[in-house]
Amino acid sequence: MKKVNLFFRVSAIILLCIIAITGLLASYYKNKEVKQLLKKDIEKIKLNFNNVYEENKKLSELIFFNNLLYDQKIIKLYKQISTDKKKSREELFLYLKERFYYFKSFGVKQINFYLPNNETFLRMGKKDIYSDVAKNRETLLYVNSILKEIDSIEIAQLNPSFRFLKPLLDEKLNHLGSIEIEFDFDYIANLIQKNMGYKVFFVFNKQLIQKNLFHSEYKRFADFILNDNYQIEETIFKLFKYEEEVFKKIKENNEELIKFHMKNSDEFAFDIELNKKRVPVAFIPLKNSLTNEVNSYLVAYDLTNEEILKSGLIYNNILIFIFIIYLFLAFLIIKISMLQYKKDLIYTKYDDLLKAIDKYVVMVETNKSAFITNVTQAFCDISGYSKSELLGKNINILRHPDISKNFFEQIWQKLNNGLSWEGEIKNIDKNGNSYWVKGTIFPKYDEKNKLIGYTSIRVDITDTKQLIKINNLLKEDLSNRLNEIRIKDENLMDKTKISLMGKVLDTVAHQWKNPISNITIQLASLNARILKNTFEKEELKKIHDEIEYQLKTLSITLNEFKTLFNKNTQNDKYNLFQVLSDSKNIVKMECLLHKIKITLNAKKEIYCFGVYNEIKLIITNLFKNSIEENIKIKQNNAEIKIDVIEDDNKDIIIRIIDSIPYNNKIKEFFENDEAKDEEDLNLHIAKLLIKKTGSSIWFDKNEQSRVIYLKLISKDRRKKERK
Repeated sequence: MKKVNLFFRVSAIILLCIIAITGLLASYYKNKEVKQLLKKDIEKIKLNFNNVYEENKKLSELIFFNNLLYDQKIIKLYKQISTDKKKSREELFLYLKERFYYFKSFGVKQINFYLPNNETFLRMGKKDIYSDVAKNRETLLYVNSILKEIDSIEIAQLNPSFRFLKPLLDEKLNHLGSIEIEFDFDYIANLIQKNMGYKVFFVFNKQLIQKNLFHSEYKRFADFILNDNYQIEETIFKLFKYEEEVFKKIKENNEELIKFHMKNSDEFAFDIELNKKRVPVAFIPLKNSLTNEVNSYLVAYDLTNEEILKSGLIYNNILIFIFIIYLFLAFLIIKISMLQYKKDLIYTKYDDLLKAIDKYVVMVETNKSAFITNVTQAFCDISGYSKSELLGKNINILRHPDISKNFFEQIWQKLNNGLSWEGEIKNIDKNGNSYWVKGTIFPKYDEKNKLIGYTSIRVDITDTKQLIKINNLLKEDLSNRLNEIRIKDENLMDKTKISLMGKVLDTVAHQWKNPISNITIQLASLNARILKNTFEKEELKKIHDEIEYQLKTLSITLNEFKTLFNKNTQNDKYNLFQVLSDSKNIVKMECLLHKIKITLNAKKEIYCFGVYNEIKLIITNLFKNSIEENIKIKQNNAEIKIDVIEDDNKDIIIRIIDSIPYNNKIKEFFENDEAKDEEDLNLHIAKLLIKKTGSSIWFDKNEQSRVIYLKLISKDRRKKERK
């Protein structure tokens, strides 16, 4: 099976490799064919260019020999230059004027006459431009010095052109000067285009244009779109040959390639896709025949060429046909491979399933006489027997003596009636240990629906039985222990309540101390007045009011402490500013006595929900703790600042800043539920009430004081209670 899979995988890999190689070969031969076609195009363009060039050379020879070199009038005027140069120039121009315009119809752009010292004598097309403008031209120096003719492609002072230059001699072979015929590039391009059907134009080396041409002339040239190191002449012919759409398309993918080849003066060609056609584009370098320097390029492209497109289509069709065959073969291989894979997967699943059944399912099969015909490994594991020990043995070897004979008779009666049986059985293993199974026994039939035996699938429930037994024992033991703990907890709770009540009573006694002292003072004052028999109405009223206020304070304090143990306290809306003010008044006398200033900074209309007395007790006890700590350290000019902050969640936070140096004692007391401070009853009460109200407290510090933050519950909890 694995070998078959390996075969199909290798076949698929080989097929993919063949497809890839075929594609590469097809692409290679296609590109090779295109290159050959492009090479043919280059050769054809060069051939046409050379033919046109030769035709113009022959034309120039006819003009030279029939009209210029042996014309005695021209020779005579050259000889008269020394006496009157200007007059000779005018006469020569008028003498050749009509013939020059006739020659222009054959592509002649200019006829130039030079003196032996290389000075320009006359330009037929530009008769006003002469003097020594051409003295440094290498081709002119060559002809006048060696007296040999030359033809070249040259960029001179007025324009780039095809130039044919010959020395002028008299009948005695005396050197009189030289004559030059120029042919226009556009004329040459039109002749090539007429012969081939290609669109042809020329581009010129920008550096030579700017170096050799007059400043007024090189303004007629614009940068070539594909290479800004070359320029094209702005003429009427450019509109018909220099199609911008084509050259934008060329620039997209070939600009760098073109610049590279032109920099190296290479001859090259390529094709582009334009409007679903393959357009060949060729670049042929043109050189100065004397310096062998590439000074221009012939650029040709053909929008009507069908050869490259046909070649590409042929190769594409062949490639598509081959790919279709390969895809069909790949489809067959994949299909066969998938079928084989599914088959293998099914076998694997069945193998895995059978292994899992053998390992984990407790199953036994018997014949009609209850002799074992097949068992799983899981059955062997639970029974303690090996497969060889069980096969052929009667299933009764597992029967436990605790199970009655009547139980098994009922099972067999049900099975003999063609029914299944399900239930729990206690068995005995090879080592004599008991175990419990929950199982199903059902009849097994052959293909003719004839009973051939029975199959039993079982689950080991020994652990479950043991857990039930242990659970019952634990329940009984737990019940006994819970009763013992309940009794101990009741005793502990009574002790805790007594301890807490003691602390509360200590706090009440402490808070009653000042009011009782004040009442005692007022009663003493009243007694003194009785002894002196001095009774003033205002004094008596003052004593009465003071005693009444102190008694009221005692009553309020008592009512406040009742709430500590009241589980059904109602939550009310209260004014926080009033709570802070009342707490401040409670400790007012102690603060005056110890010169401690309390500053309250809060809005007068801040409302919260909760038990007014509980909040007041928390704040009062925090004040008292601060006062007691200040007394301990004997702080002069101590101050307690209270601010109320509303955060972004509209929670209310009270910040208390006192003059006590920070230590971790108070923080540890509030954060640790088991922390105790027997000396500070105020903090015990505050901690108890903070926990009861659901408020939270935390601490911060700076250099000379501690900062206490108390966050209050400000939601209306009464709504929830009403719901």
